[in-house]
Amino acid sequence: ENGDVADGNEQLAKGRFKEALASYDAAARELPSRGEVHLNRGLALMRMGDDKLDQAMQALKVASAPESPKTVRARAFASLGDAFFRKEDFEAAIESYKKSLLTAPGNKNTAWNLELAKQKQKKTEEQQKKDQEKKERNLHI
Repeated sequence: ENGDVADGNEQLAKGRFKEALASYDAAARELPSRGEVHLNRGLALMRMGDDKLDQAMQALKVASAPESPKTVRARAFASLGDAFFRKEDFEAAIESYKKSLLTAPGNKNTAWNLELAKQKQKKTEEQQKKDQEKKERNLHI
């Protein structure tokens, strides 16, 4: 086990996200090909707020690489789904949740989030259709 990862895990558990990220960054420099480290970086960045989502997503994409262990890839895809959901990109969230479930079937939280994203996407599409119809009616008046 890497000391920086252990420290990052401890800091993350205490809610010290900036300190956790610093530890995970140090671990990533030492272990650049370890998906687990990039998953941890992504999780810490996500907890730091929406302004860090793009950075978190980059780390999670690295963690979801084929050479990462299945469990890491599944968590990375699920977390990517969460990030896309927060950005209200429900289509991308759905795809990420599906990849997670294909990688490691049976995760009830991911399945729940997938269904929620599908509902949100449907509502968004319905609202867009209503808005378009209203706009078209107003053009004909």
